[in-house]
Amino acid sequence: PAGAPAAPRIIKHGSLENSGVTFGEGLLAEARSAGNINQNSHDATVEVMELSATSKEAKEEHDKLMAQAEVSKKARTTVVPTAIEDVKAALRALGEPITTFGEKPFDRRLRLRSAMAKRALEGGVTDLKELGLDFSAGLGAPRQEASELDPAKRTEVFYTQASDALEKARARIAEHSFGRAAARLQKLRRRREAPAEAHRACLETYGEIQKLGIRGSQVVDTRPVACCRFSPLDDAAEGDAALGASRVATGSWTGLLKVWDAQSLAADVVCRGHTERVVSCAWHPSAAFTAASSANAAAYPNPMLLASGSADATVKLWDTRISSATPAPGAPKSALEPDDDAMDVEGRPAARPSMPGSAPCAATLRGHTARLASVAFHGSGACVGSTSFDHTWRLWDVETQSELLLQDGHLKPVYGLAFHPDGGLACTTDLFGVALLWDLRSGKQVHKMLGHVKRVLTVDFSPEGWQCATAGDDHTVKVWDLRERRCLYTIPAHANMVTEVRYARRSGEALLSTSFDGRSRVWSARDFGLLASLGGHEGRVLGGDASASERHFATVGFDRTLKIYARDVLA
Repeated sequence: PAGAPAAPRIIKHGSLENSGVTFGEGLLAEARSAGNINQNSHDATVEVMELSATSKEAKEEHDKLMAQAEVSKKARTTVVPTAIEDVKAALRALGEPITTFGEKPFDRRLRLRSAMAKRALEGGVTDLKELGLDFSAGLGAPRQEASELDPAKRTEVFYTQASDALEKARARIAEHSFGRAAARLQKLRRRREAPAEAHRACLETYGEIQKLGIRGSQVVDTRPVACCRFSPLDDAAEGDAALGASRVATGSWTGLLKVWDAQSLAADVVCRGHTERVVSCAWHPSAAFTAASSANAAAYPNPMLLASGSADATVKLWDTRISSATPAPGAPKSALEPDDDAMDVEGRPAARPSMPGSAPCAATLRGHTARLASVAFHGSGACVGSTSFDHTWRLWDVETQSELLLQDGHLKPVYGLAFHPDGGLACTTDLFGVALLWDLRSGKQVHKMLGHVKRVLTVDFSPEGWQCATAGDDHTVKVWDLRERRCLYTIPAHANMVTEVRYARRSGEALLSTSFDGRSRVWSARDFGLLASLGGHEGRVLGGDASASERHFATVGFDRTLKIYARDVLA
């Protein structure tokens, strides 16, 4: 009737059954038959359509992908050990193969993490401690009492009795380091008292470096050249006089060492004796090629010793005084004479110099059981150090040609080596990504530098004494503050493996890095900005060095050439 209130509308979500809303049976049956109403039924007599084979495969694939996604999600939060032996022990406890063909340590850790996550989702093992494994102590074995562990496999710090020769060497090193430290600190105080003068000298050095260009190039050998080193030089020499008075030593994969005149790139001396490729070389800190040393080698007090390390597991010392070198009769031309492609400073073909002499081998130091990686002279000149793939580094007495120290402590092969400018510390790096700092006066490990994610191949100390640079396979250069024992800065230096880092030898204001990406770069040691990018090599750069005058740089590489960089006169 008119004026009567309208019936309220009812909106129902879900099933209409038992809702109080009534429908005619005919209308409900018609809706069901049209498929507009879905009604669940638990009646066993109701016929259910089976999934097709394609649908079953798709469902199984979907379930499999969802399970993999759950495992990956769980694996991201699963904690597993990092040491190689610990990872293998955990895989063995889980019943998994400890390694597969071609598997690397990183891949092995991922496989352990996935296995742990899968078992956790299946309601199995959620923690390795449930299997009796405890890696908190780094033992990588089932938890046992210390007395039950095999003494041969026990990991602990131990000390051995030092020989009389080592004790005397440590006393000499201590005396040397105290004097050098006092002189270094006095020099730093003078620089601090005259900051304007120090800043002006730094800017002059940076200005010279920013104008670097290739001054000369020489084909060194028939195989890649692995290392190069400028000879030490009197601080009074500057500019072209410094370059003319210095020599550059190179070591190549042919097993030859050669000493080159840094200005003319003429070979002065060739050193033969290694049966495998030369991997590293180092000058005695007192070596200096001056007119006096060349004219009267026998009376000259400073030995022109050159140390070399080789894949034949030996360290050799060479007397490279020019007058003591004698021509080697019957030697092949390619081994003795400079290449026809040598250029002088003006870019013209260099005049062919006289045939270089063959330097006598002063000593051969044997003891390593695997190939060598680096050699370096101690600042006192009385000792030479070497690192090897036998997981040790050693210290040798130059005078007696005997082994003073055999030091282990690295989990992987030891590669880089550098001595602190004071002489009291040494730093070694390994292929596990760790750098260790050693006190040579006490024989103790004083610091462990952790931060690289791949192999650490090279290390060098700043002349200022408080910075240390390391680099390697992670394409970065890390600068460490030895006072605070922390990483000061990480330089994203190259696009490939960094093969060497070298500080400028006098002021330490610049840092040279060489890389497999074919470039060498010079960085500021103050703000770590890029000063110069040095090109010219047609392949990987294997090594480099900065001259004592800090005005010249040298690099060697896979293209078998030695390149000298100096200020471009046209810049």
